Amino acid sequence: MVTPLCEEKLAGRRVHWLEDEAAFRSALGEMEALLALRPPRELWAGAHRLRLIQTAGAGVDAVLPAPDLPASVQLANARGVHAAQMSEFAFAMMLALAKRIPEALERQRARKWQMYGPHQLAGRTCGILGLGAIGAAVAERARQFGMRVIATRRGGAPSPVADEVLPPSGTE
Repeated sequence: MVTPLCEEKLAGRRVHWLEDEAAFRSALGEMEALLALRPPRELWAGAHRLRLIQTAGAGVDAVLPAPDLPASVQLANARGVHAAQMSEFAFAMMLALAKRIPEALERQRARKWQMYGPHQLAGRTCGILGLGAIGAAVAERARQFGMRVIATRRGGAPSPVADEVLPPSGTE
C-alpha cells in the first residue's frame, strides 16, 4: 500500500509496503532506506545496500541493540514531530479523568442522573518521565493549567518548563 503522497515525493524510486517478516526478509537486500515504527532488531544480516533507517517514533530504542546492523547505516528518529499531538492526547486523558468522563458515560448508559463533583487540574502535580520534546510540551501545557510539574531528565539539569527536575534515579 503506497500512498499517493509517497508516490509523488518518491517518484522514480521503488517503494515497498512490508506487512510481515517474510516480506521484510525478501526486500532487505534491495533496501536503501527504511521508514518504520518498530523494525526488527535481529534481521539485518542481508542489509547490504541499506543506508538509512528512519523511525516514525521519537526514539530508536525499538531498533537498538542491533548487533548485525552494518555500522555504515545511519539511524534517525522523528524527535519533536509528535510533541504537539501527544501532549494534547496526554491532556485529553488527564482532563477525562479529572472531569470523571468515564464515570459520566457509565452513569449515562445506566440512566443514573445523580450529581457528582468533577475535579480540576489546577493545583495538582504532573509527573513527567523524560523532558524530551513530548515531555516538555506536556510540561508547558501543565503549567498553563496551573499544575506543578516534576520531571525527570538525564543529568537532572533544570528546565524552565518544570518546577523540579530529577535525574532518572529520582523515580526509584
